[in-house]
Amino acid sequence: MRFIAIAVSLILPVQAFALSCIAPSVELSYAKAASSEESYLIGKGKLIFDQALMPRSTVGVDRPVEITRIPARVTGKAFDGTGFDQAFGVEVEMVVRCIQTWCPVITRDKEHLVFLRETETNYQLAIDPCGGTAFPEPTPEMVDQVLTCFKDKSCSADPS
Repeated sequence: MRFIAIAVSLILPVQAFALSCIAPSVELSYAKAASSEESYLIGKGKLIFDQALMPRSTVGVDRPVEITRIPARVTGKAFDGTGFDQAFGVEVEMVVRCIQTWCPVITRDKEHLVFLRETETNYQLAIDPCGGTAFPEPTPEMVDQVLTCFKDKSCSADPS
């Protein structure tokens, strides 16, 4: 009887169990920032914020899109066109977006490669469950991809 109940639950139309995302990549993030009318700061550094303020995913409870704003700081090196050589430390507003039951997961006090959108009053780090603006513990290949995108102008915002 249990087998029948499981089989029926798999056949009946139900809400999707997974969030469908385009895999985040440094190339895609760079291309989106470069093609934007807004200014971006690309940096590599420690992301510091109060982890307790991060919203958590909820199991089985759908909710409307929820935005949480969290003050943070990034300290490290900014991309200057030749590499990550310019020391910087900036106050950042993390704009954390949860979608239905899913919230992003990001860990404080770790090095991240970040794409910070400059506003009139601050820098913003937009974070959602699909990722793409903060890459934790960036590999040398990820860091090199920023320079390649800058030099070759060949990175595409088209995920296909």
